[in-house]
Amino acid sequence: MSEYDPLSESTVTGSGPSAATQSTDTLASASRRVSEATGSGRAPGTPLDTIARLVREAPLHSLMIAFLLGMVVARRR
Repeated sequence: MSEYDPLSESTVTGSGPSAATQSTDTLASASRRVSEATGSGRAPGTPLDTIARLVREAPLHSLMIAFLLGMVVARRR
């Protein structure tokens, strides 16, 4: 007895890839672009590298600053 897979292309009517396949491809593409952007942004001396280094050195201080900034932004709305 064969197993039923509702997301397989053979169960979808029409031609072309299924919606699940398209969304998976889109998500993979977006993930790859984000990885490339953060990889180039973490080069030594860039702002993202500096922020990452500071967060590693003082996580509680960074968390407190982020919380206070969130409070300021939330109060303005």
